[in-house]
Amino acid sequence: MVYMTVRVDHQRSVDGRGITGNKKSHAPSDTAAKHPRLKAAEVTALPSYPSVTWKLQPTQEGILKVAEGRGGPLNISWEVHGTGKTKIVGAWQRQTLRFGHEQGDQYSFLIFDNRGIGRSDKPIMRYSTSEMAKDVVELVDHLNWTQERELHVIGVSMGGMISQELGQLIPERICSLSLFSTLARFQRTTPFLQNVRNRVSMFLPKSLDRTIIDVAYNMFPDSWLDAPDTLHLPSSTTPGCLPAAGHTDWESGAYGHFPTNFARIAAQDLEKRADTTGFGPKGFILQAIAAGWHDMSPERLKELGDKVGRERILVAHGTEDRMLTFPHGESLIKQLQPGESYCDERRPACVNCTTSERSCAYLDAGRKPPSQSSASPLNSPALSHASRASFAGSLAAISATAVPVNSSFSPLGSSPVSSERQGRFTPSTISPVIAGSTIEEAPSQPHATHGAANMLHLELFYHALNEKALYIGAGQAYAKVMTDLVIPPALSHPFLMNELLALSALHLATVHPNRQQQLESAAAELQTIALSLFNQTCHQVTATNCLPMFVFSSLIGNHVFYTTFKSHSENFHVFLEEFVKYMQVHRGVRSVIANNWELLRDLSAKALMLEDDTDLPTPGEPVGNECDSLRRLLETSDLSSATKDTYLRTVESLQWGFDAQRVRHVVGLAFAWPIQISSEYLDLLKQRRPEALAILAHFAVMLHSHRNAWLVGGAGRYIIESILGYLGTYWENWLAWPCAAIAESSTPME
Repeated sequence: MVYMTVRVDHQRSVDGRGITGNKKSHAPSDTAAKHPRLKAAEVTALPSYPSVTWKLQPTQEGILKVAEGRGGPLNISWEVHGTGKTKIVGAWQRQTLRFGHEQGDQYSFLIFDNRGIGRSDKPIMRYSTSEMAKDVVELVDHLNWTQERELHVIGVSMGGMISQELGQLIPERICSLSLFSTLARFQRTTPFLQNVRNRVSMFLPKSLDRTIIDVAYNMFPDSWLDAPDTLHLPSSTTPGCLPAAGHTDWESGAYGHFPTNFARIAAQDLEKRADTTGFGPKGFILQAIAAGWHDMSPERLKELGDKVGRERILVAHGTEDRMLTFPHGESLIKQLQPGESYCDERRPACVNCTTSERSCAYLDAGRKPPSQSSASPLNSPALSHASRASFAGSLAAISATAVPVNSSFSPLGSSPVSSERQGRFTPSTISPVIAGSTIEEAPSQPHATHGAANMLHLELFYHALNEKALYIGAGQAYAKVMTDLVIPPALSHPFLMNELLALSALHLATVHPNRQQQLESAAAELQTIALSLFNQTCHQVTATNCLPMFVFSSLIGNHVFYTTFKSHSENFHVFLEEFVKYMQVHRGVRSVIANNWELLRDLSAKALMLEDDTDLPTPGEPVGNECDSLRRLLETSDLSSATKDTYLRTVESLQWGFDAQRVRHVVGLAFAWPIQISSEYLDLLKQRRPEALAILAHFAVMLHSHRNAWLVGGAGRYIIESILGYLGTYWENWLAWPCAAIAESSTPME
């Protein structure tokens, strides 16, 4: 499989800065006309309209003269946001916020106006995507971004066409090339008359109300357009961001949400069109001509793949794209001649889809992945709630933040671990500790020497054998059980051994702060190897690998929780996104449990997971009152019945966790809750719904009660204080108990 069929978010900066280009509007179908939405005047009257464009201040900016001897000189307006070492040539306002500001110490993010739009010159002459790519080369040369494999290039629509040409011009500089909703050349994928109608409609004058509907409809499905706007917004804590236009203080100039996604898209389009000097019909038509004549032959695309490296190229295309239809994306991928991707194409669902609980896009009609089966043993009455929760307390999952194993997009190359895309390792630095004779070398590690162990590895193994604090779980005897059950399979399963040593390195770094950098670097490398080996060897669960896979999930989950908090605690927005990802994949382990529960029990995993669960409370019969006020607030809220039901079920499982902690105050049970929560709650948490955040703050009290555990530390306090700062005083009643819990010298759980 060489791609994932995904809906691509086409939203970009209002002035089209960066390698994007202007989307061409097809004639709307009858569907759009049947869904009346806000008119242009209603959109501009919204309180949030003045804040649709974010005032993100660049680190560098300027006007560069380009195209000398190529019809120029032409002035190109550019900005760089951030000061980090990783260089991104990108676009979109939300990317600029994330990379150039929230993570500006890690990234330098270049955006610019292509010729024909914004503050750049708008020559009245015919030009091509290859000429526009040459403009980009002159710009990155001006910035001295000239090192080998230095540039991460992101191109959308016409920007993807320019990016293809850029890859041809400077292939040796490209570290990664991401092509979204673009094509190699235009091809007719609709009936002749519809094709003519679409092309003519691009240039026909229409009312503003009709235009904004057409633009939105051609870019996004109705279901998304009608959904509430939940876009992550800049705030007063965002580095390098000023209050919204027309304001000098954040109290009055906070950025606001729109009632729907359609309203935001319409507002962006309206503000762009209001700037008649930056967006005009002449520039639009000439850019459309350049895009229309774009033609990358199969030979040139093969050369692009050869020179850039197919493992560096990502192609993603929306299956419902009405502007550049899906066959264009399929054709582009085919002509790049990709190798294997991450998807193993196993039925009824591949390993990645099963682990992350996705609906596989390539399922046979009527078939569901195991994690969605109504007959799943995890949902069977035969498996008690207490057993599931205690079982879950020992679990964690593979994190997409470490290696893009479960990425929504699949790259074209065959490498399961792309060191350049991670920006942390080179293949020559990664060496698996122990490898069996049946395990082939990871494609991304051409210089790795299997079986090569060093003194640090031996130190880490000794630490894992003797340091009981390394393990967390469900009782006093847990450390010995872990040692007995982890070490033997680790000696015969390299993926488990590498992760065991990775976790040992993390813990040892807390014991020896003066060696922190060395040990954390070793932990990251060992985890990378472990995940690579796991994905090569564990395509299905068997009697031989069931227990090692389960233990591996437990260890790597602990690893991911620790690094998520440690790496992102300076920025709550980034931390929350990564924490949600962690919980999403954490829940994916349920599919392994559900389909192999009996096998795990037969392999003595019960001793590892459950001990005696008869003393644990009965679900649905709360003992404590930690969640009482939260439950009352939810019951009296004006939320929809479906949302309210999701929250109440989530709170019920959280109260069970507090009750279980009274019986057995161990960290393992605290980690049970993230596996029990529903995907619906996680969606609400991703949207930063206040009620969802309040529930998370209550869970953080449980974490705070285990702050002496090396894995947890100050995570609970950090989450509570960050949520309070994010929600503000209006939600103080919802956060009263969590705030009181951390204000005391010791929590009620201790």
